[in-house]
Amino acid sequence: VRMRVDALGGRVFDGTIARIAPVVDAASGTFRATCEFRDGTRTLKPGMFGRIEVAYDQRHDALVVPRAAIVEEDGQSSVFVIEPAPAKPAATTDAPKGKPGEAVAAEQPKPAAPAFVAKRRLVTTGYADGNRIEIRDGIADGERVITIGRNAVRDGTEVQLIEAAPTIGTASAEHAQ
Repeated sequence: VRMRVDALGGRVFDGTIARIAPVVDAASGTFRATCEFRDGTRTLKPGMFGRIEVAYDQRHDALVVPRAAIVEEDGQSSVFVIEPAPAKPAATTDAPKGKPGEAVAAEQPKPAAPAFVAKRRLVTTGYADGNRIEIRDGIADGERVITIGRNAVRDGTEVQLIEAAPTIGTASAEHAQ
């Protein structure tokens, strides 16, 4: 276990679970656990309050996404991945015609910004930790997922990629507990 003590500026102390009560409180579903912390500096004092984090499992290189990217629908979890839009056929324009000897300006088509679409992918989720959730299957490391406005997006919706805005989460391999 790890304990963060606010009175000491958020300092973290490592410890162990010494005892777990065999009786579960029926009303709350909780049980009492006794933790033990060793502090050689004697900074930690009896009666101080702290927040305890219990690491019950560790996964190195877990693929995680922001929890806001997960869409729960019909008992299934999914995310919207940003993919390049399928290529559209180029529009053909006839060149303007003028009289012989007359100069004619041809209008050049403006280059279109790269188009992207949202694709719904079913995912298998794992452990959740705060605002991150582990993805065990369904997307690959580095794929971009939509986190803001995902409820307004449907499969195949054209989306605009804005790199600087915090609207995009990236699936990344991290250490998850």
